[in-house]
Amino acid sequence: MKKTSLAIALSLILTACGSSGGKPSISIPTAIQTPTINNSSSNKPATQEAVPSKQTQGTTSNQSTPVATMPKSDETKLNNTSVSLNKNDFIKGEINKEPVLDQNGKEIAQLSGYNRAYSFNGALIKSKDSGPGEIIVEKMVLKLSDKAGAIGGLIGYGFSKVIGPLFNATKNPERDIFYFGSETPESSIPKSGIVTYKGNASRYDNVTAQVKNIGTTELIADFENKKIKGELTIDGFLRRNISLKEADIQGNGFKGEAVAGENHILKTRKGEYEGKFYGPRAEEVAGKATFSEELKALNTSFSAEQVK
Repeated sequence: MKKTSLAIALSLILTACGSSGGKPSISIPTAIQTPTINNSSSNKPATQEAVPSKQTQGTTSNQSTPVATMPKSDETKLNNTSVSLNKNDFIKGEINKEPVLDQNGKEIAQLSGYNRAYSFNGALIKSKDSGPGEIIVEKMVLKLSDKAGAIGGLIGYGFSKVIGPLFNATKNPERDIFYFGSETPESSIPKSGIVTYKGNASRYDNVTAQVKNIGTTELIADFENKKIKGELTIDGFLRRNISLKEADIQGNGFKGEAVAGENHILKTRKGEYEGKFYGPRAEEVAGKATFSEELKALNTSFSAEQVK
């Protein structure tokens, strides 16, 4: 990638700021492209495969319902980080700060979550690509001066005024929360029964600056009345639990209101949650709770299995 020194970039910025004309035309270095870990063909959409029918033991009362062909999705491309994940690349079960590698074996991200039989939820944070002499600003790597306390001829207050806001705005690597897997066909969603699901909750933790499994999940699905509700219990006294308010089950998914911090010393915040059922007979459920941009530290993914 063609690198442009920060001295030149700052000179252009200062020159543009001092002019009285319209918007300046500044040449910006090409953004760094994030590699993916897709071991198959790059960026191919998930294929759908027929899965043989099989009987599973559950707590619903419609075990005689025939199982339709189950949409199968073993891979996904995350929205914020453009990193591709494939269920088959990771161990089954709980994942804690697992390195995500590109085709050359270089670590590009860290992942925490839970890789279940039919669903996969987690939180991912991109690794910092820069060394001690570089800084990442808006996906561009800018070289720092070798002279201590000086960059592009700026020192002291000028240095902190120009560089400080840029660094503070982008010092946290990009991160994502996600869920995906083999969705339950709508025709195979149970028609009756009340089922409890228990599992994990994952997100980026501002306290430790890591992605981690940060709590537990419990959801209750009332298939006869097509309702679902639940709770994400977050570890730590100062962290707020997230209540998943009762919502309608529509098709093989659901969407409703998420409330963080009910009966907590910190302020209550409202957001939304969504999710889907996974497995031939809705053996699993996964989803995420999200909040506004200034509250994105509360964003949490979850997955859970039927309690037998």
